[in-house]
Amino acid sequence: MANETKLARRYKWEVNTGTALIPVWTAVLGVVEFKPSTEPVNQLDFDYDASGDKGYKKTAQEWAIEAKIAVKQDDGTFVTATVHTFLKTASRSFNAASVVHMRYYDRNGNSDAWEGYGIIGWSDEGGDAEQLGQATITVQPSSTSPGLTQISSPVNLQFEILGGCL
Repeated sequence: MANETKLARRYKWEVNTGTALIPVWTAVLGVVEFKPSTEPVNQLDFDYDASGDKGYKKTAQEWAIEAKIAVKQDDGTFVTATVHTFLKTASRSFNAASVVHMRYYDRNGNSDAWEGYGIIGWSDEGGDAEQLGQATITVQPSSTSPGLTQISSPVNLQFEILGGCL
């Protein structure tokens, strides 16, 4: 029996629009593409005793997120979705105001669930008159808290709170 591969839309991405003490996890709407990555920084690590064979050692790593979103607006008022405004404002801010607390996790509840603090980049996409508004969002780790922390999947926590009934 063959296994099916996971769909690319398996991730849910949320940002904390509340405070550190009282987080309010708000889903990022309109995600069209979501690409989390972790890149190692490897340094050459060999000496005369290595018989001429070169080897590397991982000395650091950097995580990042690149996402493309469909920018959502109210048809009547043309007001942009609150979470999009939150991210765009952070991208244009400095210091602590530029750092966004976020998490992403697998919608199926597996262990691929992460939380961290990142600096937002926002780039509106161009296009012809027939295209919907889109933006590319990049996230790089904040220097004050650069690591990603693996968390318990919020999907599983919701399931447990509801007594196993979803």
